[in-house]
Amino acid sequence: MNAFAKFACGLRDRDTAGRLVRKIGNDWTQDIWWRAENYEQCRSWAEAK
Repeated sequence: MNAFAKFACGLRDRDTAGRLVRKIGNDWTQDIWWRAENYEQCRSWAEAK
C-alpha cells in the first residue's frame, strides 16, 4: 500500500494517493519513503482540498 501511495503521489493522482494515505495513517514504511518527511509531504498534498 505504501508503494502504491508513493507512486500515486509521484503521478500526481491526488484521489488515489489520498485514499491510500488515509488507510496507511501513521503506519508508513521506511523502506518505501526513506524519511518521515517524504511521507508527510505526500500525505499533506494528497489530503489538501
